[in-house]
Amino acid sequence: DITSGTMTIGNGVITDTTGEVDFIDNDIRTTGDVYADQLFLTSGLALPSGSQIADFTFTNGNIACSTATVSLNALNLTTTGNLTCSTLNAGQCQINLNTLTATGTNRSLNLAATGTGTLIFQSEARTQYPVFITNAALTVSGTGSYITVDSLNLDGSTIACTSGDLNLSAAANSISIASSLKPSADNTKDLGDASLRFRSLYLGTNIQDGTSTFPIADLMKLKDANYRLSDRSVGAQVGDALFWNGTQWLASAPDTEISHSSLSGLTTGDAGHTQFALLAGRAGGQSLVGGTAAGESLDLESTSNVSKGYVQVKSVLRPFTDASYTTEWAGTDLGHASKRWKDVYTVGQFKGFRFENVDTLPSTSSSTPGKAYYLTTDQNLYVDT
Repeated sequence: DITSGTMTIGNGVITDTTGEVDFIDNDIRTTGDVYADQLFLTSGLALPSGSQIADFTFTNGNIACSTATVSLNALNLTTTGNLTCSTLNAGQCQINLNTLTATGTNRSLNLAATGTGTLIFQSEARTQYPVFITNAALTVSGTGSYITVDSLNLDGSTIACTSGDLNLSAAANSISIASSLKPSADNTKDLGDASLRFRSLYLGTNIQDGTSTFPIADLMKLKDANYRLSDRSVGAQVGDALFWNGTQWLASAPDTEISHSSLSGLTTGDAGHTQFALLAGRAGGQSLVGGTAAGESLDLESTSNVSKGYVQVKSVLRPFTDASYTTEWAGTDLGHASKRWKDVYTVGQFKGFRFENVDTLPSTSSSTPGKAYYLTTDQNLYVDT
């Protein structure tokens, strides 16, 4: 051993009674390993690339560990540069590539800003699952801001369905509207359709078309219109009309409620009544036809009483067309062979009168004295005596 002062150099050992060996500003170099229970550095640690301390290996720009996990225990990791890793686990959250996930089973992932701060998405936010907002408001503002869910678009005060129908449903089968409901364009939209109809319509005040108003109270007065006025237990019958009984509208047979004298306008105007005879006369004259089938007649009677009066004419009574002769006379007759007049009273002349022409004289009769015949065989006039 070599001893000098407090230092002793022996085989492979250098010791100092002070417990320290100070090399001042000299370098210590070795191609072997350096072993120490503790290593104290006052001016930092400078290690050449490839240096190894415990499980760590230091190379230029890289620190490697032979174990799978590096623990800093309760120490904070602070850097002003970038922290780059393929997977980052922090508490119960994991960041893997572009995915932020809550670790563990059925845990929620909370995104929170401090104070009045907000979460700002500078790109589209999409989810494959329902989004729940509790005790908070979802606000989308700014020019061009909107919310899209499948084919549903919420933009400002407009909810639009970009394809298909817009369906509104409630768990209690009731949808409440706090404001007036109106179509986007006048007189162009329907409420329900031919195959999907509303069951009941509840209205409290009026039905309006923008000009006229029909109070619901008046409309409801028509609900008993199926009952007859005479007997409320009997339903409306064919030909019944609606009548106001002072309280409500009811069905009633018109002939029991209206007399002919109560109708107005019966003697005013002729338009629409030309199928009827106008007793006061019609401009241009009028025709009265008895029937439409062959052999039917027009009967004129003075009265239905057994004591008959007269059918009187105030003008010349003449046939519609003049009688004409070719090989024999044709025209309109007065009377008939089986429907003959009894007596003809006249003080005027029979103009164009001819006696009845016969080729054989009939037998005389007590019922026909004075009847004259013109016998065509001898061209003589004979009178029944």
